[in-house]
Amino acid sequence: CASGGSSGRRGVFVYGLDAWATVFISYLRFSARLTQEIVGADLPTMAMIAADKATHMTSALGQTFAPPGAVMHRLPATWPLARIVDELNALQPVVVQGYATMIHQLTHEVAAGRLRIAPRLVGTTSEPLLPEIRAAITASWNVPVFNGFGSTEGLMGGSCRAERGIHLSDDLFVIEPVDAHGDPVAPGEHAAKVYLTNLYNLTQPLIRYELTDEMTVMDAPCPCGIALLRIDDLQGRWDDCFVYPGGPTVHPLTF
Repeated sequence: CASGGSSGRRGVFVYGLDAWATVFISYLRFSARLTQEIVGADLPTMAMIAADKATHMTSALGQTFAPPGAVMHRLPATWPLARIVDELNALQPVVVQGYATMIHQLTHEVAAGRLRIAPRLVGTTSEPLLPEIRAAITASWNVPVFNGFGSTEGLMGGSCRAERGIHLSDDLFVIEPVDAHGDPVAPGEHAAKVYLTNLYNLTQPLIRYELTDEMTVMDAPCPCGIALLRIDDLQGRWDDCFVYPGGPTVHPLTF
């Protein structure tokens, strides 16, 4: 897989099959838990608006694995928005997931009356879920929001019923929040970046690898009962869309 962001130096990451399965399960456990709590045991029709390139994490995982029995429809984020809207109207998915910027665009389509779906759960991933995007989702559908975190390096996470905050898979990584100079920061303090040490990918080990996502560790226990490391919603390193004045909005994956 190649790192998908437009900032920083492009990285390439290699996995063995066992580690690749661990990556998928370490993300699925967060989204599946919330989906079951909201939707129930029956696996719903799901739609994912994300990458279509084989080297991108969201695409590569989806081409290799799927939740058992689930029906997942993958819609490339590089499609024209009108085509995505038409597909969603035809599918009527119970769960909608995608890049935060794409979900934000869909809320505008709801307001305009062009998108007519009634999801019971909306999920965002790969980009920060900014407060205005969360507010737009609530205004459009008034349903729980799953805020997923995924990195090409293999660190995965996801939100719970507490909504604010993301649990990270620190049972699979040593996660060291640090300041801009590389010095450790305490819980509750803003970290400029994190150092990651991978505990499971023996094909390409990472030892104190620098990830420039800005995060703040939340030290209070989460009411959901998950004991994994919990961080506040990420707000840094956002890849913005290209907006033509009076015209279409183009996701950075297109470029």
